[in-house]
Formats: sequence, C-alpha cells, structure tokens
Amino acid sequence: MIKITDNNGNRYQLDGNHSLGSGGEGEIFSIGGGKVVKLYHNSKDALPDTKIAELSRLDGSIFIKPQYAVHGDRSGYVMDELNLSEYYPIYSLYAPSFAQKRGISPDYRNVLAEKVIRGVKNAHDNGIVIGDLNPFNVMVNDSLDVKFIDV
Repeated sequence: MIKITDNNGNRYQLDGNHSLGSGGEGEIFSIGGGKVVKLYHNSKDALPDTKIAELSRLDGSIFIKPQYAVHGDRSGYVMDELNLSEYYPIYSLYAPSFAQKRGISPDYRNVLAEKVIRGVKNAHDNGIVIGDLNPFNVMVNDSLDVKFIDV
C-alpha cells in the first residue's frame, strides 16, 4: 500500500498494483470523485507547489493540470480524471479510416490544428513552455474537443 496525504489533509491508501497507467516519471492512480493522482517514481522529481501554482493558470477547458500536491510514501499531485472511454490520443486520427468509422468531420485536421495552436498559445501567454508536446499527450474526443495531459 502507498500512503499519501494531500495539501487539504485528506489521506489516501493506494494499491501499488492497481495504477491506471505508468510512464517514465510516475504512475497515475484513481482517488475517486473524478480525481486522479500522479505519483512520481522518485519523490525528488515531484513538482514544487510554486510550479503547481504556475500551471494552475492554464485554461482548464484545454488542460488536465495539477491542482494540489500530495506527499507521503511518494510525492505527486492531484488532477481531474480524463474519461478515457471518450478521449483517445490524437495520433489515432493519423489514420483517416479511424475518423471515418467514428463519423468525424472530414476537416478534422484543420479543426484540431487550430485547437492545438490555441492550447500552446494559452501556455505561452502564461509564461509556460510545454516540454513534452507529443501525440500521446494530446487527447481528443469525437466532438474534436482537445485536452492536453502530462504538461
């Protein structure tokens, strides 16, 4: 079990064998209530509160962003959970047949390009450079709503 406490004093016990996903930096766990926590493999890599505050300025309609820190057995932060039954990585649309099967408008590339540019501009307008912009970190749904994750 992984024991953590958030900045609000809420305590969580997470089963280390049941992460929603794992990457080079850490793992994602559900904590309920539409929230997930990203726990870093190495707590020294966790975002400081000042960085979480900076990232809070990003547009929440476009970015899944850190909300507050957690500490304990491992460190990390809490963020909204993205519904992965609705959203998929933008690279899925590299195959036009995928878009056709889902009934997505034929001009989806232009629409998505504008939305990705809008997201990057929002970050830059807030003094933030997205260090890991790749087709696995830009999620989209059939309505062509875009969400940036893991910024």
